[in-house]
Order: sequence, then C-alpha cells, then structure tokens
Amino acid sequence: MALATAESIQIVGVLLVFTLMVCPAATAQRLTPRLWLGLGLSVALALAAGWLGLALAFYTDWPTSFWITALSGAGYAAAALRPFGRTGH
Repeated sequence: MALATAESIQIVGVLLVFTLMVCPAATAQRLTPRLWLGLGLSVALALAAGWLGLALAFYTDWPTSFWITALSGAGYAAAALRPFGRTGH
C-alpha cells in the first residue's frame, strides 16, 4: 500500500489517494464482517467510484477528483445509515 501511495501521489494528489484508499475500505467494512468479501467489495467500490467519476466529469464541468470523492463519501454515508445486521455479537 505504501508503494502504491508513493507512486500515485504525484499524479492524483493527496485527497484523491486518501479517498480511493480509505472510503471504499471503510464502506466495505460497514457492509460485511467477512475479510475476503470485504476486500473484494472494497476493490469493486474503488473501481466503480473511479470509472463513474470519470464518466460524470466527462459529461459535466466538475472535476474528476470532486466526483470520485463525492461518490466515495456518498457510498460511505449510505453504508453508515444502514443498520448493522447480525454479526454474531
């Protein structure tokens, strides 16, 4: 993770790297307690936010970084509003 962050920081900036690494993982953690499912879900959420952010930026005047951050934040907010299911506690 440190290598990926160091390599991409010059291109996408601190906020976008933070958004793409933390928000999908935090959202996946809110949605499932299972490790491998959470890991896969985190990757899928990051890819979806990235591609959808690129598409929305193409069709609007707003920058890509805004859309990716907004989508990731909205995903976490939606997951935070969802009550936890049965986790065995």
